[in-house]
Amino acid sequence: MKVWMQLTTLSVGLSGLALYPIMGSFAFTVSSPTRIDRKSVRLFVDDYGTNPQSWVSANDPDRHWTEEFDIYEAKKNGTYWESFEPTDEELEAMRATLVQDEADVLLEQLQALQAEEVEFTEKEKERANLALEMKEKGWSSSAITNTLDVAVDDTLEQTSEAVQSMQEAWELDPVDMATVESHTLVDMDEDTGEPVRQQMVFVDEHTCIGCTNCAVTSPGTFFMEPDMGRARVMKQWGDDDETIQIAIETCPVDCIHYVPFDELKKLEVERRDQNINFKARLVGGGDNGGVGMAHMVGGAAKFTPAPEISGNMGSRCNNCPSRGCRDCPMFGVGKNPAFEKREKERKDKIRKRRLQQERESQQKSAEL
Repeated sequence: MKVWMQLTTLSVGLSGLALYPIMGSFAFTVSSPTRIDRKSVRLFVDDYGTNPQSWVSANDPDRHWTEEFDIYEAKKNGTYWESFEPTDEELEAMRATLVQDEADVLLEQLQALQAEEVEFTEKEKERANLALEMKEKGWSSSAITNTLDVAVDDTLEQTSEAVQSMQEAWELDPVDMATVESHTLVDMDEDTGEPVRQQMVFVDEHTCIGCTNCAVTSPGTFFMEPDMGRARVMKQWGDDDETIQIAIETCPVDCIHYVPFDELKKLEVERRDQNINFKARLVGGGDNGGVGMAHMVGGAAKFTPAPEISGNMGSRCNNCPSRGCRDCPMFGVGKNPAFEKREKERKDKIRKRRLQQERESQQKSAEL
């Protein structure tokens, strides 16, 4: 097969291709099957890729090595430039690796610090225990300091008399409010030696039915005595006046009384080791506030009689002490002139004491 083409120059020899000069042109014969691209007048050999001696055009679309060859030539002559810019995938991988590395480094640092802290604490603990043992054996402070290099300051252990007395007070056994009588906890006036407040609260336990109303309404003043299940005052005026008044007014059997301090002390002393006859109410023991012979039910001297309270001696209305009658037998409830005078004096004294404390506080602030 012969193919005629007009060629200006041809300096490549191909195997299987014969060239013949004819009238200023070349004629060549291709031994293998060929095809011609008429638009670009290029020669394509069908055995491209199988015969290493085959000639291939530079414009061949199947020529995959053109870009790599150009890069190679540029690197060879020194005109090639590399931007070194990573791809998006490489950037994401780099970020993930960096975050993981930073987390690992931080975790290692924290573990190292924790280990150092534990080691330091253990060493200081050993030194402190050894210093304490040396001090108990009679070593001087200077000897302990020179031996263990531990500062021993005896002045920190020296406390004032006020602090020592406070510590002794706090180290006392806790107070059992169920056994302490309320009159022993009443605040006394420094000037007169009398109670700051004359009106006290007392519960007639023989009349009480154990409804727990007062203990729930005013828990700072009343509590339920565990042996007999009756209400009792554990601290005088442990709540505000209004709360205590509500507890008294809502009592279903009116067993809470206002009494003076002297009578309160007498009643609480007589109440010691009492034994209440819970069957007395079945035979009329509830009448007259429990006063009578009902406590004798079940034995002549087996149970304690009901206390004699001044509030039960006089005539009481059907809503005592809520009504607040002028001649109420309960101490301080009605318009008792003597009580009102003492109450007015008490409030005036409290007001003057507060003014004095404020004046002293302002004077100290001005000096500072």
